[in-house]
Amino acid sequence: MRCIPPPRARRAVTPPPRQLALLGKLSGATLVAAYATKYGELALPFPFAPSAALACAMVATPPALLAAYYLQRGSSDADAATAE
Repeated sequence: MRCIPPPRARRAVTPPPRQLALLGKLSGATLVAAYATKYGELALPFPFAPSAALACAMVATPPALLAAYYLQRGSSDADAATAE
C-alpha cells in the first residue's frame, strides 16, 4: 500500500501592483469597448441601411491596415539589417 503525503499549506498568491494595474486597465478597456459596440451603432445611420460598398470597406480595411503595418515594419527591419 502506498502512502500519500498530506497536502502542503498554500500561501496566498497576490499579484504585483503592475499586474493589478494592467488588469484594471484591460477590464476598463473591455467594458468601454463592449458599451461602445452595443450602443454606439445607434448613433450611426449606416448599420440600418444596406450598402455593399460600406460592407466591402468594413471587411477590407482591417487586413489592409495590418498589411501596411507589416510592410512598414519589414522595410524598417531590412534597413536596420543593411545598416549593420
